[in-house]
Amino acid sequence: MLHGIGATATAYLAVARMMRPFAERILLPELPGHGRSATPPKLDRATLATAVREALDHWVSESNPAIFLGSSLGGATALGYTLESPSRVRALVLASPAGAPLSDAELGELRTRFNLRSREDARRFFSELLHRPPAVFRLLERGLVEQLGSETVQGFLASLQEEDFFREQALASIRCPIVVLWGQSDRILPRSSLAFLRASLPSGTSFEEPANIGHSPHLENPALVVAKLREIQRVAL
Repeated sequence: MLHGIGATATAYLAVARMMRPFAERILLPELPGHGRSATPPKLDRATLATAVREALDHWVSESNPAIFLGSSLGGATALGYTLESPSRVRALVLASPAGAPLSDAELGELRTRFNLRSREDARRFFSELLHRPPAVFRLLERGLVEQLGSETVQGFLASLQEEDFFREQALASIRCPIVVLWGQSDRILPRSSLAFLRASLPSGTSFEEPANIGHSPHLENPALVVAKLREIQRVAL
């Protein structure tokens, strides 16, 4: 389970607990510079891909490929790993995966969205992240400003260039089963990203746009995510 930028593996705790009876093992790695992972001097797309590949290759083998759950940047990372090591990936469940090409304007909006300076900015971000943020999230506002304002997060967003985004031909080459969840209330990534994925991923990819869900279905409706993982387990035998 690969989390998004500025998050940690704890974002998946509810899903992991619910999936535990149905999985041989569950891996919850944390991206470089996130949670308890070491912070590299600079985090860019290449550094991220290398670190994740080295970690996953230690745990995931060609003889026992894994089902990946990835959200946002974690979804892009899962797709990138699949392109590099297709024989180690059994299936993908992706929640609003990043990595689609962005125009200069869209990339600028994304950087601005993650540039939080106050608790009011954090409140706005939560309202874009989730369909209806629970009141308890007010307690997390100050921490979110610190998380997203870190050098790791801001440096990664500043480093993004055109060559860091996926190409249609590459995504079309993926052969494992894929489920894409894109909440109707997602206001973090532009709808153009979903359109790109629909045009690029293999024709057998399942796209679902659940209502009352934003950018993070694993937080808003973990049971839905578990249901999709269970479904793809049965398909990807």
